Amino acid sequence: MFGLTVVLNLGVLTYKNINKKAKVVKLILFNG
Repeated sequence: MFGLTVVLNLGVLTYKNINKKAKVVKLILFNG
């Protein structure tokens, strides 16, 4: 059970990081 929680938390963190990077890429593309 604990392991599953850790995996889910890592998944959420990864997803948030990807979203941040995607936003930055979009900003660069629109500004460039």
